[in-house]
Amino acid sequence: MNMLYATCGISKQAVSQYDARQRVFDKKVEQMILEADELRDVNTLVASAFTFGREDLIPMDGVLGGTMHYDNIQLLRDKWIIADFEDGYVYGKAIFEYTLLEDDKLNFKQSS
Repeated sequence: MNMLYATCGISKQAVSQYDARQRVFDKKVEQMILEADELRDVNTLVASAFTFGREDLIPMDGVLGGTMHYDNIQLLRDKWIIADFEDGYVYGKAIFEYTLLEDDKLNFKQSS
């Protein structure tokens, strides 16, 4: 093995240091992946909780017998939602603030 190191022109210490740095890097990447998965789960929770059953937050009534529903929802940062809604005749947008309560419950409030 010593001959291999000599042939490559590197020392055992350099290989050992590289290995240690690589292990630290791999742990950091693994942690970032876990954090991204958690964030994705929160985004999914917020979007689904807002989309289904929160039509009462739409600031307009449907017209000509239409029923208001959400079309497009975008999460902005960690506490805002911008939502498009329509009933087939009337279209609108609104910004909502959300807070994550205990037990993964969410509170929504329209921004003024």
